[in-house]
Amino acid sequence: MHSRGDGGLQFSREEFEWGWAVVNTRTIYYRPKQWAKVPAEDCMTMCPFIDYYNHDWRAEQTCLVSFSTDGLRVTTQKSYAPGEEVFVTYGNYNNDHLLVEYGFTLPHNGSDNINVDAWVLPKLSPAKQDILADLSFHGAYFLDATSTCYRTLTALRLAVVDEASLPRDGQAGLERYVDFVRLVQGEMDEDEYARRYSADEARLSALMDGIVCEVEESATSAIAALASLTSENGVFAAVERWRQTIAVLEAHKSNKH
Repeated sequence: MHSRGDGGLQFSREEFEWGWAVVNTRTIYYRPKQWAKVPAEDCMTMCPFIDYYNHDWRAEQTCLVSFSTDGLRVTTQKSYAPGEEVFVTYGNYNNDHLLVEYGFTLPHNGSDNINVDAWVLPKLSPAKQDILADLSFHGAYFLDATSTCYRTLTALRLAVVDEASLPRDGQAGLERYVDFVRLVQGEMDEDEYARRYSADEARLSALMDGIVCEVEESATSAIAALASLTSENGVFAAVERWRQTIAVLEAHKSNKH
């Protein structure tokens, strides 16, 4: 980076991206009074000393951070011994979010989960994806060490519905599809749905098992591909994240059985 003759600065795209990343990973989202009309997501503020606090996912173990238009306050929830680290929590974030937003992951993150959109969506025809979009259930599919989220189960329940049951040419769908919509809209109990369509629920379970295996295979392949690259920090972080993904999947399989 160097100065121009008119007193301005010239910098390369790489320098700009580095500077932006440095600032973005050390800021908080804070909107003071004079920024009232500025979108909240654009209010990145560098606050002295706040970036000294590291993140802990366990909210009960961290300080409380309260915001107002006059400033922010950090309050401890317990007494600390000399030399003991003081944490805050950035939020209930998985390691993907922490890596992209803050540049690190936690080796033991109780809030970690895996986004499986890239593996679930290919199981759905365009017509089924349109239906899920209309029902506000398209995408944002996750699983963690102990469970599969309801959005994911909903998408896979539709995935195993026969295409012939779906609405077509402006006509209503058959009873099978109608019951699926009733389930999503809360008009049918989940247990009743499972009893009525037990064969499909078994297909759903098998489909979910296959997706878990596909994600695990993708993670293993990604680690092998990254091993051939230079061992820079970014590569190390990516490898570590894929290893964490495998650990979540292994725990998910163990808890299922």
